[in-house]
Amino acid sequence: MTRTKDQAAAVLPTLLKALRLPSINRNWKRLTDTADRDGWPAANLLASLLEIEMADRSSRRIQRHRDQSGLPAGKTFATFDFDAAPGIRKPHLLSLA
Repeated sequence: MTRTKDQAAAVLPTLLKALRLPSINRNWKRLTDTADRDGWPAANLLASLLEIEMADRSSRRIQRHRDQSGLPAGKTFATFDFDAAPGIRKPHLLSLA
């Protein structure tokens, strides 16, 4: 199917929303402008967009899991009181992180 650049730009937000690709939807215009200006091969543009989507999904997944864990905000290994739990070896726990 042959489309003009304007036709493709008009349909992309709808397609990306339907495919549930919110990070690509937020970034495609900026990256396509850069790709056009710098002469990127299509594969480089696609790889860049997909890398952004994967990174954002990973970040959202981690945040969702943190929210679901019920742990208080700021609870990290750095703030854990290892002296209060002598049975937990700090080096062993940190090696699992």
